[in-house]
Amino acid sequence: MTDRDEDTAGGAERGAQCQDDMERLMRQIITEANMLGWGSIEALNAMQVVLKKLQLTFAEDPGPGSPPVTAEADQSHDGDPGGA
Repeated sequence: MTDRDEDTAGGAERGAQCQDDMERLMRQIITEANMLGWGSIEALNAMQVVLKKLQLTFAEDPGPGSPPVTAEADQSHDGDPGGA
């Protein structure tokens, strides 16, 4: 079994690890935004808009080695008001 096979076999664990890594990176982005004078909520709101734009972009062309974004990913945003 290759590393890639192990990653696929542990899909739930891989997803949880990705979320943990993304949270760490996003907290760093928020800290940097704070140092630039932006409030945390302002930064989070801007990040939501940017993430939606990126999701649309990658749905059209996910890039090499990336699976296409599916509607399933959209349903994972519990509590999303559907606003801008």
